[in-house]
Amino acid sequence: MLMINIRTIYLYLFSTLLLLSINLPTVYKEVKIVILMLLMLIVMYKIIKNEIHLTKEIAFLSMISFIGSGLFILNGMVNSNPGAIPSATVFIMWPIVYILLLGVNNSIDIFKTFDKIMLFSSYFISIYGVYFLLGNASVIAEGLFFNIFPEDAYMGIGLSDGVVSVSMINFSSLLFLGPFIFTKFLFSKNFKTTLIYIVALLLLIGIVFLSGRRALLVTQIFSLLLIYFISFYINSKEIKYKIRKRLIHLFIYSSIFSFLVFNIVLYYYEIDFSLFWNNLIEGFSFGSSNDESTQIRTEQFESLIDGWLSSPLFGNGLGAVASVIRDSNQPWAYELTYISLLFQTGIVGVLFYLLLVFYIIWQSIKLMKNKINIEYILPYLIGMISFLIGTASNPYLFKFDYMWVIFLPIMLINTYKIIAINQKNE
Repeated sequence: MLMINIRTIYLYLFSTLLLLSINLPTVYKEVKIVILMLLMLIVMYKIIKNEIHLTKEIAFLSMISFIGSGLFILNGMVNSNPGAIPSATVFIMWPIVYILLLGVNNSIDIFKTFDKIMLFSSYFISIYGVYFLLGNASVIAEGLFFNIFPEDAYMGIGLSDGVVSVSMINFSSLLFLGPFIFTKFLFSKNFKTTLIYIVALLLLIGIVFLSGRRALLVTQIFSLLLIYFISFYINSKEIKYKIRKRLIHLFIYSSIFSFLVFNIVLYYYEIDFSLFWNNLIEGFSFGSSNDESTQIRTEQFESLIDGWLSSPLFGNGLGAVASVIRDSNQPWAYELTYISLLFQTGIVGVLFYLLLVFYIIWQSIKLMKNKINIEYILPYLIGMISFLIGTASNPYLFKFDYMWVIFLPIMLINTYKIIAINQKNE
């Protein structure tokens, strides 16, 4: 009876933490810390009972990851980098916490709950994004508008110069959620489920365009191409056909919906789509763009590359600061995540972390040879890869609230392997 209660408590606590991390990232930290402390009590109980379920392979790779990160932190300490010690939280402490948390689970059923959280979050972020836009545009009466985010959270809207843009701190979660929901839609099995995912997709498409974020738009489009190419590695011809057929449906639905949304918005507000397109293109024009954010990233890029050239193999150590500083409170933090990683850990470090990510992708593809596994694994794999692409120019990856993007696929791989081992031993 106690085991059942602990599993239930673990499920509710982990699910609540995931829900908060997706929908309210970087805020309400006190609540998340309390939940995390309760989860760690469960972890301690499981360790005492010798019930942490980790495969030898994942435990070994986790240890290698911690040792490797420790060496890069040590390099930073030797170089007296201001961010060396704080980097230990991101590269060692939080990963250890996540590895222990995923080791508590030994059932695939938890991902059914996670799927519901992802679906709910897709609806919530999209609908609240529109609500936030209408509230700030005074379409919704002040008395009916409620902001769930703290006043100091970075939020804003833009309704000028022929461009509509909405900025909310949880839009970063859409880098994962959009591709995830796209993929889940491919496996919906009945009319009700299909309709629920179609509505979620349409809402996501609408809010992505309203956000005006280049990274969001690019990753949503790229994820569809990624799904198509990964389908070649699926053995089942039936599933391949279903995926490709649904992708065509998705393209048709999204095209029709986008056309309708554009015309409705144009009716009420004059939008210059040529300006929208130019802004999108300028985001990728390093060195020749008039866009302020692109110019800032160009300066970062040049500064980080110059710093990396001084120590190309092992980098300057974690927590190193380049000639350009973006955040006075955390001078070692930069938007260009992977260039920053190259600057701090060198070619060896980038290859080291790249191989760890490649392991997740490789193991996921191997597991997808089983027809049953595909509908669970593929959405998390596509979501993770899309998020990693989106974080190339955004500093989300090295924050606790976004680490679930990496560790949920690991949890899924570990769970399937544990189940296979248990079945083999029976």
